[in-house]
Amino acid sequence: MELNVSIQKSLILDFDLASAKQSALEDWKIDVERELIDKQDDPNTEPDNLEEVKEADETDPQNDQNVQTTVQK
Repeated sequence: MELNVSIQKSLILDFDLASAKQSALEDWKIDVERELIDKQDDPNTEPDNLEEVKEADETDPQNDQNVQTTVQK
């Protein structure tokens, strides 16, 4: 997520941190879904070996701090 926000900051003239974070979170969710689908489609992957992926808590202040720190660098 942090890298996504940093890339957006460098490419978007009227950068908005809240929008960038939301966009990065949506991109992350899409990536996780694709990864799970790939694992489910792999005949060598046992169902018991699929990891449960928990979404990041959007209300967790630590998540906001990590993104803000990266963007400020």
